[in-house]
Amino acid sequence: QNLSNKAMAERAGEEKKKFSIWDLPDVPMGQLPPHLELQRSRVSCNKDAPIHTESIQYSGAYASMGIDNSS
Repeated sequence: QNLSNKAMAERAGEEKKKFSIWDLPDVPMGQLPPHLELQRSRVSCNKDAPIHTESIQYSGAYASMGIDNSS
């Protein structure tokens, strides 16, 4: 119960290694999260100007999430 600073640091390092940014259980593989899909497929309008009007030029922009943006 009395852990040294070194032991606590090692334990914290082990816990950090378990986390993966790509481990998103609420987002099915091959689909973008809802807010990104909305930005990818729609143009939103503010009072002064539209936003997200640029299309993603790089076809591999969402490749890590299993999305083919080439079409």
